[in-house]
Amino acid sequence: MRTVKHKHVIKKILCKAIDENRIEQKLKEINERWNTMSLNIEKFSNVILHIEHKLCGVHDVLQVLEDDQITMHKMMNSYSVEPFLEKVETWQKNLSTVNEVLNKWWFVQQKWIYLAEIYAGKNILNILPEKAEKFNELNKFYQEVFVIIV
Repeated sequence: MRTVKHKHVIKKILCKAIDENRIEQKLKEINERWNTMSLNIEKFSNVILHIEHKLCGVHDVLQVLEDDQITMHKMMNSYSVEPFLEKVETWQKNLSTVNEVLNKWWFVQQKWIYLAEIYAGKNILNILPEKAEKFNELNKFYQEVFVIIV
């Protein structure tokens, strides 16, 4: 009889426990996914452009990233997030940082390939020799960064 009398309290506790378990499981899934996530950096041997590597498949990673950010946002809006609040906030911050870095990296890479095509031309050496030399110096540094990453 007492259980029936406190049915709404029991139901509330049960729902909260189920929601907390769901959050905990989702956090484990996200943690496993990002611990095994890797970026696809492919050889891009272009002798003319002097570019040896480039980031590929970033759109797939960004899609997973966006999905996980949405999941974190939903978790933050859950009334059951309290025991996991610190982890969820940390994940939100980390995913935001990854998003920002990948988007900037992709942007720089696209601009770099465009500029490399321009500076690979022989005419540019005659027209802007100082700028072409400066670009070649920066391109060496750009390649060194990729060597460190790869």
